[in-house]
Amino acid sequence: MAGAGGPVFRRIALEFGSAYVITPLTSAEGLIRDDASAWHLAKQFTYDAPRAVQIFGSNSQSMVKAAKRLEDTGERLIDLNFGCPARRIVGNSAGSAMLRDLKNLETVTRAVCKAVAIPVTAKIRLGWSRASINVLETVHILEDSGVAAITIHARTKTDSPATPPSWEWIQKAVESVRIPIIGNGGIRSPDDAANLTNTTGCHAVMIGRAAVGRPWLIRQSWDVLHGKNPESDPSERQRLAIARRHVSLQKELDPREDDFPDTRGVVSAYIRGLPGARRMRPTIFATKSYDELLDVIDERCGIDE
Repeated sequence: MAGAGGPVFRRIALEFGSAYVITPLTSAEGLIRDDASAWHLAKQFTYDAPRAVQIFGSNSQSMVKAAKRLEDTGERLIDLNFGCPARRIVGNSAGSAMLRDLKNLETVTRAVCKAVAIPVTAKIRLGWSRASINVLETVHILEDSGVAAITIHARTKTDSPATPPSWEWIQKAVESVRIPIIGNGGIRSPDDAANLTNTTGCHAVMIGRAAVGRPWLIRQSWDVLHGKNPESDPSERQRLAIARRHVSLQKELDPREDDFPDTRGVVSAYIRGLPGARRMRPTIFATKSYDELLDVIDERCGIDE
């Protein structure tokens, strides 16, 4: 979700029915060093919302200190990331690298759960590779260490995003532990969300990049999961109105326009599949300010009436 899942995206996701949202991946070491960028990620919400702050690290003392700092500042849920495959995270023995060191994963998790009174959750993958899937061992360790729930991304670290998710492992995990399991991976439509819960018995569904530019997917999935007919996709004009609001909120939040380049990419996602989107996209990426981007949306820039 790097570059796409900022606070505006999360705010809009909540408005479209998300039960809760999670902050961008935040360095525990950065938090305890009072690094401004780390605290910006952890505290970027300007409104009250059901949320978790997701932290990463491999040193139990640092993870504990960071978790306690977050608890002291009023956070109500902490998520431990043991699944990120990014090179810079794995290179520091964190994220998915922890799936190759379950002893340290247990040490970190047990220490954090013991140190704070607020709930702690964890996100994992199936394992490091297809040859070393250890998700069932991992979920037992996490449960015994005190986490309140586990999100399982149904791919391994070495899988590509195009690798079909192996939902059967989520089902095995659900059958193996008593705490809630949240299924993740491969959700592209409301029917996918329903199929995931029906085939695995997972207690909730996490949707990530598929909701970028399509936040209505969250509401549609919620409807299907509750036995309702999902709303139709918004019209072209409605979709552009949501994109415009996204940019307006981002402009308000980011007056220095530090995150403007990422916002262009998000707007590009909003128009995916619309008539004339190919003609509109170069103009979007040629803009140099939020105001210019708003003008492009307002002018509909090549979108057919």
